[in-house]
Amino acid sequence: MRHIHKTLFLNLSAIGFGYIQALWASPEGPSSVDMSNSPFFYLHWYVIFTLIVLNILLLILKKRHSSAKITAMISTLGLIMSWLLINYMEFNDRIAAWSTFSGLELWYYVLHASALTTGICGFAFFCIAYNSIALLNLAKLLCNFAEVKMRLF
Repeated sequence: MRHIHKTLFLNLSAIGFGYIQALWASPEGPSSVDMSNSPFFYLHWYVIFTLIVLNILLLILKKRHSSAKITAMISTLGLIMSWLLINYMEFNDRIAAWSTFSGLELWYYVLHASALTTGICGFAFFCIAYNSIALLNLAKLLCNFAEVKMRLF
């Protein structure tokens, strides 16, 4: 897998898991902005933010020549933090706008409601990211080995 394919695959995985996670963790009730019950109308804006975070992290980690495990862990943590922010905005829009919550109570409810969704989607993304990065590194290693072997003969 070339680098551009790996990055595109990770972006598509982040989009998919971002939608799944946000829809799964979305609380019931109408939005205070447009009174709709579905977050589909504005969820793509949140996912764009997630992609920006992911690509900045991938670019920084590529420049630093980080290992596959470190790259997968840091990119997964970045995604989980952005997903928690999405869930915070969603909870604030659907529940807290109709009631009174302190900032600490908001984060308590968001972390409690998002633990399962971010955990499962984060683990799945980590497995995909680690395997795709490790496969890319293995392919580079095999190409380098074949090139060295060709020079010897």
